[in-house]
Amino acid sequence: MILLTAILCFSCNQKEEKPVLPPAEQPAKQAALNNKPCDADFDTFFKKFQTDSIFQREHIKFPLKNTYLNSGGDYEVVRKDITILTHKFLDFATDKEAAAMENGAFTIAIEKQKDSVFYQTRGIDNGIHADIKFAFKDGCWYLVAIEDSST
Repeated sequence: MILLTAILCFSCNQKEEKPVLPPAEQPAKQAALNNKPCDADFDTFFKKFQTDSIFQREHIKFPLKNTYLNSGGDYEVVRKDITILTHKFLDFATDKEAAAMENGAFTIAIEKQKDSVFYQTRGIDNGIHADIKFAFKDGCWYLVAIEDSST
């Protein structure tokens, strides 16, 4: 009887262990814990992404893959990833105005696929050429890469 009482007391005092999630599942779990639902619709997501700096930072996969052509004349592709410490707000809201400027004019195209979207800028006789990739991961949209091939 004493042994049974000791076992019951010991088992009642044990704490419930929380499962440890693999790193890939942590962002979705964290969003669920914060009661911040993700927008499955890219257009709804992008409206928030281009105007809200906090929302934008939360929806970038850091380190953000960032490639561009060096300016040394040989156009070698350089990769310099963007960390959360070096990230600066990406202002897409002014792209439409900038695209219409006489100097540096460019077109904007958004190519949607099943689980990714490419925001593309193409210069009009000026060498602007960039692809910004968004991916739908863990139930949310994230910016995952910037490839700037501008010359």
